[in-house]
Amino acid sequence: MPTVTAPAIGQSSGERLTTFLDTVSKDPITWTYPEAQDKIQIRNSGAEPIKITIGSDSITLDRDKTVIKEMSFTEFTAQTVNPDSAYTNQIDVVATIIPKTGAADSVPWSGITGKPSTFAPRVGTGATDAKAGNWLPKIAEVSDATTVGKALMGATDAAAGRTAIGVTTATTATAGIVKQAAAQANSAATDVAGLVANFNTLLTNLRAAGHIAP
Repeated sequence: MPTVTAPAIGQSSGERLTTFLDTVSKDPITWTYPEAQDKIQIRNSGAEPIKITIGSDSITLDRDKTVIKEMSFTEFTAQTVNPDSAYTNQIDVVATIIPKTGAADSVPWSGITGKPSTFAPRVGTGATDAKAGNWLPKIAEVSDATTVGKALMGATDAAAGRTAIGVTTATTATAGIVKQAAAQANSAATDVAGLVANFNTLLTNLRAAGHIAP
């Protein structure tokens, strides 16, 4: 298979172009480039369809048709589709190297002009994002709160709050919350009946406050 080196590279609007005319027959010809190209345009100016192979791509190009491929390549092959053809077709080829944007030189911050003096925070949900001014954290989002603390924050009333911290009404079997008993004056009884009356008043006050079972 004949191999032909593509012509020298020209310049157009910042893009480096390789343009040439050549002929294609039933015998495949490969054109090679000294460096990778980014785009190719091929026009079949002949009388018969031709087959173009670029890398793994194979294209049949009818007469007076043009194909444009944007891909990196260093060679392509062309031949007429009909292996018995006696015709010689002409192709017009334009291959292009598109200039790449390189990295900027390193410059000090003070050397950058037109930069803003302040930067608005980015509002979002990421670890380094700012929260909106009306944002209120959900209880589950308080990361350093304990399970009991979160339950207490979510309590809807005093009873639920006491339940959250494990405090209940006292029973004969369980310690719990009791009220302060009513004041009980010192006994001044002078007989048993008076002592009984004072003692019964004390028991009534203790039962009312929840210190003893009713």
